[in-house]
Amino acid sequence: MGELGRELRMAARRLLRSPGFALIAVGVLTIGIGANTTIFSLFNALLLKPLPGADPARLATVYTTDFSGPPWPAGFRRAGPPGSIRPAPCGSREP
Repeated sequence: MGELGRELRMAARRLLRSPGFALIAVGVLTIGIGANTTIFSLFNALLLKPLPGADPARLATVYTTDFSGPPWPAGFRRAGPPGSIRPAPCGSREP
């Protein structure tokens, strides 16, 4: 136990000699511990805890689709003629 006390005193003296380094070290530890706590809290709340409700197995997702634009993402070619749901053969070119 005596050696641990000496090591701690020496570490405290070295940190007091360079207060800028001590401040940066404490700041980095504070940010790291805070980020770790935040990430774990989100992980715990979203993935580990069961969903609230009487019967969580019967929950469903409801969403809407915007049909005002093209049915494919911007930058992608259409695979077939309009109204076609089958993809165009390999190597075919869009007219």
